[in-house]
Amino acid sequence: MTVMMKKEARGKQGQDCSSPVAPCAVHFSLFAMKIMPYRTFRRAAAWTQATLVLGLPFMQVGGESALRFDIPSLKLYFFGSVIWIEEAYFFLLVFLLLFFGGLLFTVLYGRLWCGWVCPQTVLSDFTRDVDRLATGSRSHELGKLAASHMLLLIISMIVAADLIWYFVSPYDILSDVTARSLGPWTFGSWVFITVLVYLDLVFVRQKFCGTICPYARSRVLLFDDRTSVIGFDQSRAISRGPERDPRTRVIVFSAAFAFVAVLFAYQLYVRVPLDFWVVRDEPQPVHQEVAKGHILNAYSLVVKNRSLSPEVFRLSVAGISGVSLIAFPNPFLVPSNTLVKIRISVVVERKDLIYRTTPLRFALENVASREIHLEQEETFIYPMLTEKGLEI
Repeated sequence: MTVMMKKEARGKQGQDCSSPVAPCAVHFSLFAMKIMPYRTFRRAAAWTQATLVLGLPFMQVGGESALRFDIPSLKLYFFGSVIWIEEAYFFLLVFLLLFFGGLLFTVLYGRLWCGWVCPQTVLSDFTRDVDRLATGSRSHELGKLAASHMLLLIISMIVAADLIWYFVSPYDILSDVTARSLGPWTFGSWVFITVLVYLDLVFVRQKFCGTICPYARSRVLLFDDRTSVIGFDQSRAISRGPERDPRTRVIVFSAAFAFVAVLFAYQLYVRVPLDFWVVRDEPQPVHQEVAKGHILNAYSLVVKNRSLSPEVFRLSVAGISGVSLIAFPNPFLVPSNTLVKIRISVVVERKDLIYRTTPLRFALENVASREIHLEQEETFIYPMLTEKGLEI
């Protein structure tokens, strides 16, 4: 009777009970071995993400942050390149890459982002570890609660500081904290973000995914019949045919992502880390006879070096026979990631002027590499009268 009861109990569990108990124990051990590496790998992925996100602001390329958007100067430091605000189309391309990449990732892998990569999920997992660490201590319940909230507050402060480090160099912040000279905007942002993260970790956690997160609500619309999801394997009950309909969403999102990626790579390839302008110096007397038979025009030269290394440039001018350029010094040094302004003048003999307004071609060349050669146009004006009102 005892044997029959054991068989009946095993039958209710849906297992083959004709074999002894040992194979069932072996089966359970193999199942546990499959579960543990998965959890370990998921935890390793979370710690890898945390290490990368926390460590990236400390990485430097060419003496500047590897990835940081500097708000005062409106510049993006991007792994050795400096993208200025007038190059905002790069920001649009990066946004489109992330957008189409996220859509494609969702169609292919479903909720893999939510369970493995989403910062909210990673922080929630760390929060559960903090709770287990606090409740595992031998202190009083009130002490456990205080320890848990203290650890959550420390985590919130670190997360808030890390977010700020992507806008303000962490080395500057650490030096300011040491010198007790942290600015009010930086300190206020740190306190505000710390409070938000702390409230999220204490009261929200995974509730964010089912109530607030727009990605969680929109991903269902992107799934198709072959999106990776956690559920019953229909292939064990339904025999599918050898032919399947093409995955239209995958094709469309892949094409869009590839197009934006190629466009972004092309823009990076043709991007020149230099720009300059020649502007007529209107507030000053720009047309005058500096010597008998010679006319002078004054200009302002603006040079922007977007690279992370100082460069030496030479300016030249053409467009009028016998034109002379007055610029000191020439060649001249432009520091890295800097804009400089230089006063220049152009002198032309009266006999070489045919029209009252003549176009000039200003050329700027990198002295060392000679690979960068840019040109700008500006006009040279021959006035009717001199500064003293005399006819020329």
